[in-house]
Amino acid sequence: MLSTLHDIWGSVEAYMNIYASASSNVNTFSLSYEEHQQLISFAYRKETNKALDLLVKHLTNTRDVILQELNK
Repeated sequence: MLSTLHDIWGSVEAYMNIYASASSNVNTFSLSYEEHQQLISFAYRKETNKALDLLVKHLTNTRDVILQELNK
């Protein structure tokens, strides 16, 4: 699993740096952390549908911030 996560991070690291440095990200960074905690909780409780719904929302929000920054 760690190898897979390492591979994924290598693929998205540049975009995550854009996300982390986004000026609009100040308000969303704590929300992102909260969502990560919820995702872990859902996975632990095997609440797959809740986890998937939140993951889609989380990735969509992240994508939107990155696209906004790239379009500046």
